[in-house]
Order: sequence, then C-alpha cells, then structure tokens
Amino acid sequence: MDLINLFDYESAARDELPQMAFDYYASGSDDEVTLRDNRDAYGGIALRYSVLRDIAERNLSTSILGQDISIPILVAPTAFHRLACDEGELATAKAADRMGTILILSTLSTTAMEQVAEVAGEPVWFQLYFYRDREATAELAQLWGVRERDVRNRFQLPEGLSMPNLAGGMSRVAAAEADSGLAAYVAEMGAAGVIVSNHGGRQLDTSVATIRALPGGAEAVRETLVRENRDRSEFVLLLDGGVRRGTDVVKALAMGTDAVCVGRPVLWGLAVDGEDGVVRVLELLRDESDTAMGLCGATSSSELKEMASDLIVWPDRG
Repeated sequence: MDLINLFDYESAARDELPQMAFDYYASGSDDEVTLRDNRDAYGGIALRYSVLRDIAERNLSTSILGQDISIPILVAPTAFHRLACDEGELATAKAADRMGTILILSTLSTTAMEQVAEVAGEPVWFQLYFYRDREATAELAQLWGVRERDVRNRFQLPEGLSMPNLAGGMSRVAAAEADSGLAAYVAEMGAAGVIVSNHGGRQLDTSVATIRALPGGAEAVRETLVRENRDRSEFVLLLDGGVRRGTDVVKALAMGTDAVCVGRPVLWGLAVDGEDGVVRVLELLRDESDTAMGLCGATSSSELKEMASDLIVWPDRG
C-alpha cells in the first residue's frame, strides 16, 4: 500500500512494532481524552479561502533563534527511538538534517547526545528536565502521568537498550519511572522561547488541547515582550500536539507560532523505514503545508500571520 499521509504511516507502524512498543508511543494518560482532543481540535477551526492572489512563489523557510530551517516543522522530543529501529536517534538526526530542520533530542533518548551530535549536520536541541529550585525538583520528580496501556503491558526497555543521557544509564526501567512527567515549574523570566504543549496528552488527562491554548499563549508572549521591551525576533513560540496535516501547520502559524513540533509521526516513519521513513513523513507534512498555505492565498508564514483575522474561523464566531 502506498503511504500517502501521516495516518497511513501510523497504521503501517502498528504492523511493524511489537504491541508494547506501539502502545508506549501511541498512548495517552487515563481515558486519553486529551490525546484525542489534541487531534480533533484542529477540525473545529475553519480556514477561509483567499483567492485571486499571486502565490506562484511560496517559501516555508524560517529562522528559529538565529538558526535557519527549511520548514516550520521541528522534531519534538520523544523517548526511546531504538524501540522503533536499531539506529534509533541517529537515524532521526540524519533525517532532520536532510530536511534542514531541528531535532529536539529527548532526555530519555536511547542514544547518547554526543553520538547524535556527531551525525547531525544541523545543531541539535536537547530537552532537559532542570529546575532552579532543587528542592522542588526532588519533590516533583516522582509525579507521573499514568498511561494505562503501559501498565497493562508492564512496559520496560528490552535488554541492550538504556538511557545514556541519564545518570547511570538506567536500563529496563518501568514506564512510570522512565517517562518522567515532571510538572511545568521553570520560571520563564529570561527564557528564549516557549513551547505550548501538554506532553502529547500523556500527563494530565482532559487538559486543554494545545491549539486551543495557543491564542492565550501567544497573547501572553506578546504582553511579556512589550513589558520587557524585547523584540519578537529574540523569542520563539512553538506548539506541539496533534499535528498531522498541513492545514494544522497553517492554522498554528497563522495563530502566532514560529513553527510546530511533531513527535509520534516521526516515530511511525522511523518504525516503517528508518531514516528514509522519517524523511518521508516530514516531506508529506511539508508538501501538505505548502499546498494549504497557497490555497489560503499566502506565500510565507509571515503572510499567514498578517491574514490571521480573516483566515481563522473559530466555531463559536461564525
């Protein structure tokens, strides 16, 4: 079967992966309400056409904190890539480099960050759970979201896989210990950016879908930068959660993000065809985003933001 969208890759990955690994990647916490809502919320936001505009030359490239990337799509931090293929995070890093974008390496990577940096042409970001208040860190470190699929599967890493970026390189760790659900605690004063995220629906179930939370997040960023007399170019606003179509990317960009992050679809591509599978997943999302942007009458993400008031239609506003 030809794999022509990200949902096809998810279906194919289900056939490729052991049940325990697929469920670990795919699951959300408790009843998985937020997991579903992250995706469904995009369908509740409509786009208006804008026709008879010159869209012959379109450009998806952008700059994130001074780093030029070819697409406004980053690879979100996700754990245990070597459950999907032997090369794991190395394959993902190579794919991100081929696509000219940024990999955010998870703290729970199954490959050491030094090894990933060696094969990555583009600079790699690292997701680090770190708090200024060390006592608060100690208190929060044992608070986990419950993924019931993982409980049923008694999830643990297979022999030979470990987390080398954690002290001691722990191996065969139970899911509740491995997938840290540390609460958002870091003070944002002086931060270079914010990711609007609910941890992929894997922590507090029934929390707000990220695309619904985005307008408030964007406004808070705007007010903070004005108050601190900082230029918008000095700050990055990202979003993750449920992005599966180019129209999702367009909506997020129009509503104020500089780029989106995708997690699970990268894992599906990795499981199906390693590095090439990740490249293909990102290519599909890039091409859909380009088409959607053009049909909206825009040629760049900056134009999408300028058109936002006419482009985005919320269900309660008509």
